[in-house]
Amino acid sequence: MRLDFAAAIRRIETCADRVIETSFENWPEGLADHALARPLASLWIAPRDLEAVLSHNPPYRRFRGWNVERNIPAVSRAGTEAIDGGLFLKLGPCSWHERWGLGIGSPAALAAHGFGTALRNVTDRMAVILHAFVTRGEGTYLHLFPFVDLSAAREYRVLMQGGVARLQRVKYREQPGEAAAGRQDADDRIIATASRLASTYRLKDCVLDLASTGREDDIRLIEINPAV
Repeated sequence: MRLDFAAAIRRIETCADRVIETSFENWPEGLADHALARPLASLWIAPRDLEAVLSHNPPYRRFRGWNVERNIPAVSRAGTEAIDGGLFLKLGPCSWHERWGLGIGSPAALAAHGFGTALRNVTDRMAVILHAFVTRGEGTYLHLFPFVDLSAAREYRVLMQGGVARLQRVKYREQPGEAAAGRQDADDRIIATASRLASTYRLKDCVLDLASTGREDDIRLIEINPAV
């Protein structure tokens, strides 16, 4: 579905605080213990630098009336020298489903291209989400998560609204001989987990992305999005 950029920007301005709250660094204390993974490093993007990042997105540049792209200052790699293995880059609270920049990268790729390649390629939806930070004059973080292979996991999206959990989407590979009762039991555990997290950490109306990793009853929180 084509994004109505102007309408999306207007909508995000009315709920900017709720969007900012869903970024990993702003999660309620203790909630990160339930996360699929923690960042190996989190690199600060200052407010002025974030605007420079967004100037490389054509619809956002037109929205702001900017004629040219702005130079993105080099992002410090301090704390990333010892990182090894695959990385997944996540800018602020932007959905991990977005395909942008280097996406899943490696320390070698980042060493060759720097973070500028990724930061110059934010998608239209990412630009809309990140406008929440611009609206409040805040910066955000470029989180470097370890890559986690979810190809064999069940992924769930649960809408929490008015204290009620509703399963919106399930993504998984059907297992041979799997009974419908088993699938329903798994769905029920997801609903129970989402409800418990929302109650324990006082999460407002939001959308929770969760993964059942297949390790016993292990259910992990991938990310939170505001229900807007």
